[in-house]
Amino acid sequence: MKKRFFIVFASLFAVAFALYTQPVLAQSKTKPKSTPTSSEERDTPYNSNDGDAPNRKGRFTFGGDIGFNFYNNNIYLRLAPLIGYYFSNKYEAGLGPSFEYYKQTGSSFNAFGGRVYNRLYPIDRINLFLHGEYNIMSYKNSLQDGREIVMRLPVGAGYQQSLGGKASANLTVLYDLLYQKYKDKGYNYGYLNGFPGLIIQGGVNIGL
Repeated sequence: MKKRFFIVFASLFAVAFALYTQPVLAQSKTKPKSTPTSSEERDTPYNSNDGDAPNRKGRFTFGGDIGFNFYNNNIYLRLAPLIGYYFSNKYEAGLGPSFEYYKQTGSSFNAFGGRVYNRLYPIDRINLFLHGEYNIMSYKNSLQDGREIVMRLPVGAGYQQSLGGKASANLTVLYDLLYQKYKDKGYNYGYLNGFPGLIIQGGVNIGL
């Protein structure tokens, strides 16, 4: 199982490197006078609040999300950077690593892994999106020997808010479809306290 995990994890980063080194879609060299120049196209609002649909096709986005939960002297932290690509104005996909840490009285927990995600923006000029991702994580509790492998399949929806220029903030509400399968593994961190399987994430993205 560990060997399979590291093969999948290495593959995720290989794809990420390929995406990073791939040039952004080339702009046409000859354009009608009524068509904006390449520099003008790059200056087109990445996130539009003026009623125009944002121009995101062919662009990369960097960012990710963070998660945290503090209750009853327990601490949970999560860091998940992402690299994404807009295949169209309505469809985005990408991947990135994930890191988690949890501490409570008498024990601690750490996990690392990777994820791939898809986002669909179904309605122009409305920054709501559908979100789905697949996570594979290797985790270890300080009270146990060795590491365990678990998987998650969170799906849900979110909202993206422009911060000006090409920066945006997003908030997603997700439910892990694999929660029931892996809940007995002991990897129940990151869920909203009192709502097993529910995940709330927020973060900031910068588009290119």
